[in-house]
Amino acid sequence: MVSLTTLGLMINNDLRNDWDSVVSVTGMEGVAKSTFAIQLCAKIDKYFRLKNNITYRYDNLVDKVYGLPKYAAIMADEMGLIAFSREAMTKANRDLVKALMVCRDQNKALVLCIPNFWFLDSYVRNHRTTYWIHLPQIEIKGNRIRGFAEVRRKKENRWGNEPYWQKLGVIRFDRLPEEIEKIYKEQKREAILKEIAESMIENDLNPRDKMIVEWAKDGKTDSMIAEMLPTSFKCTRENIGQRRRALMDRKEGSPLS
Repeated sequence: MVSLTTLGLMINNDLRNDWDSVVSVTGMEGVAKSTFAIQLCAKIDKYFRLKNNITYRYDNLVDKVYGLPKYAAIMADEMGLIAFSREAMTKANRDLVKALMVCRDQNKALVLCIPNFWFLDSYVRNHRTTYWIHLPQIEIKGNRIRGFAEVRRKKENRWGNEPYWQKLGVIRFDRLPEEIEKIYKEQKREAILKEIAESMIENDLNPRDKMIVEWAKDGKTDSMIAEMLPTSFKCTRENIGQRRRALMDRKEGSPLS
């Protein structure tokens, strides 16, 4: 029976014996992939920190890997858009492969949180992933529960194209401490909203107005929108209401029409 501590020590031992390690953590949305990945990274690397060792975007993955010391653990959260099967070697995949090369050269561990293992680029899945950890959706008496991780380690398959995945066992893990979970969720929220804002700059609306429009279309109230806005865009519920009404009063062709 493998444990989080044992698995972390195994991976750390690989790094210090001139190997690298790529860990794919898979599972449906909401099964606590990120929770497990954070705990595993902390077992691999005693210097792991939420602010320094987690990335949410492919465009800074290489920099993140470069910027950390030897034997570090890096968590790439929600990396499905990066790692899915490539079409003519997209920039995202090229950046991911570069990051993996750095991991190999500097003996680092990269933990990828992705929805589906079989959608991974074949090079990443078959040649670079060393551990595949799947978090199943378990239902007991009609209640869905989290906290189980099936651990598999890659073994060479001399008679086929796909490697053999040896099951090491199932890990039972708990939720993050409340203060850690709060920091992580706020950090992730800021990263996601920053990416949304940057993607909207090219439109005729400024980033804050665009977010107000999109969330209003989704049925969010003014209070909810005020709470969801990134720190740099903060404004009161009353201001949100004024901006929303002004945008709604636009002539036909408005994003809210």
